[in-house]
Amino acid sequence: MFLTMWRRLLTAWTSPRLFLRRILALDDTPHAVALGAAVGMLFGLTPTVGLQTIEVILFAVVTRRLFYFNRAAALILIYISNPLTVAPIYYGLYQVGSLFVTGHATLEQFQEILVFDGLAGWWQSLRTLATDVGTPLAIGTLVVAPAGALLTYPLTRVLLQWYRRSSGFPLRNPADAPTTSAGTPVHRTLAIHESRNAVPGDSDRSTSGPGEPRSASSAGLDRRQRESATAIRSVDAC
Repeated sequence: MFLTMWRRLLTAWTSPRLFLRRILALDDTPHAVALGAAVGMLFGLTPTVGLQTIEVILFAVVTRRLFYFNRAAALILIYISNPLTVAPIYYGLYQVGSLFVTGHATLEQFQEILVFDGLAGWWQSLRTLATDVGTPLAIGTLVVAPAGALLTYPLTRVLLQWYRRSSGFPLRNPADAPTTSAGTPVHRTLAIHESRNAVPGDSDRSTSGPGEPRSASSAGLDRRQRESATAIRSVDAC
């Protein structure tokens, strides 16, 4: 069982195709998935080995009233930084930072720093990163991580829209319907709006049989329903 788990982890870490499949299979709006992927890329490119998952969760809690992003997409993308890629990624960040400040560390040094055992070894690795290569690494992160996130959003959104058009990918449940900027599903927002504007007795009068005159309130309800459907279609197209 232990070997099977590690085999699956190694497959996931070494297969960008598997990452992409998991992102494309998420059932949410293209904007929410792409934004989640961008958040994951942002934190995945930070030199905080072992803390990225906690960072994404805390970020989701802090920003939940400001905007919505797909948490699963973010948690998938942070694993771009894994035991097989962390040293090359950190060394690349360090090299970018070395363009602005002096830095002479090698890839082998990063590999040695990032080999640790247990909690004490992990803490020592973080301290060594901060003290020995901290300044170039921090500067490189400030340059590369936001740039990576900005590129991830449009690429993920375009790929997701193409995939859904070609495969007819449906929304599987109302909770994953298009959302407003506040993260509230559109169908729920429109339902609340209609309930506030509904006239008592609309439901009774709107069920008139064939040939019977339709009341003004019934016509108004039909109009609001058409407007709701138009709004949902416009969000789906985004």
